Amino acid sequence: MANIHEGNLGIPGREAFAYEGKEHLQQHHLYVCPQDSLELKRHLAFRDLSQNASRGCR
Repeated sequence: MANIHEGNLGIPGREAFAYEGKEHLQQHHLYVCPQDSLELKRHLAFRDLSQNASRGCR
């Protein structure tokens, strides 16, 4: 099993990696962003919004 670099997939400020080997076990995607990137801030804002929304549904 390995993560294969796919480039930024059209989104500057983010590098994507695909799971290779036993793809049927893939549970997530891996993205790498510089600590100060706008793309990282966007990912974290989405995470926070999703977590807060799911808490309100319980």
